[in-house]
Amino acid sequence: KENALYETLSFVGLAFFAIFFARDHIFFWDTVQLGAKHATFYYENKFSEWILPNDVDSGHIPVFGMYLALVWMIFGKSLIISHFAMFPVLVGIIIQARIILRKLIPSSYILWALALFLSDPTLVSQATLISPDLVLVFFFLLGINSLLSNNRWFLSLSILGLLTISLRGTMIAVGILIIDLMYNFDHKNKQNTWQDLLRMSVAYLPGFFIFCIYSGIHYYQKTWVGYHEDSPWADSF
Repeated sequence: KENALYETLSFVGLAFFAIFFARDHIFFWDTVQLGAKHATFYYENKFSEWILPNDVDSGHIPVFGMYLALVWMIFGKSLIISHFAMFPVLVGIIIQARIILRKLIPSSYILWALALFLSDPTLVSQATLISPDLVLVFFFLLGINSLLSNNRWFLSLSILGLLTISLRGTMIAVGILIIDLMYNFDHKNKQNTWQDLLRMSVAYLPGFFIFCIYSGIHYYQKTWVGYHEDSPWADSF
């Protein structure tokens, strides 16, 4: 346990260094919209409005922008504060990755496997950004760990996080649901009932309800969900 703690802290230190190294990196690509513009809207109106104006509304539930705006209100609005707002997310990814590896491979290989996992170029590059995709990675790993241990409370938290970060998260949540049905539901047991299936589905309800409530309010005010005809990414849908 002591070695595991030191190893985890070593990777946490590297994550801190990565953020410090990238502290001057500006908002880039999707992070301009999903990070800077969303957060600026909530920061400037101090959360007096919840629905984004069309010119910055991407159709996602803007929880990431809200989180960033809240960090700015507490610690000040700056680029370096924005980068370090991602530090807890990176720590969470490291911890969740280690938990997954501990379940899948012998303990003697975990250090090297974790190093290999965390050195993935896509993940490393995302770690230098102020990116909601990092949050999706964390909630995805949390969801997989929850399935492997059949922890429905953490699974519910994972689904809630995925559904409130971006529309990409909704697709990941559906993937986790499919894995859940394959992994935790005994399809060969003829005594399984619809009640058993519904009992499994309870973990998905909080995130689903919040997603539906937000989408309903959004549609009532904007008459669209996901995208609108004047959106530059409308054809992609």
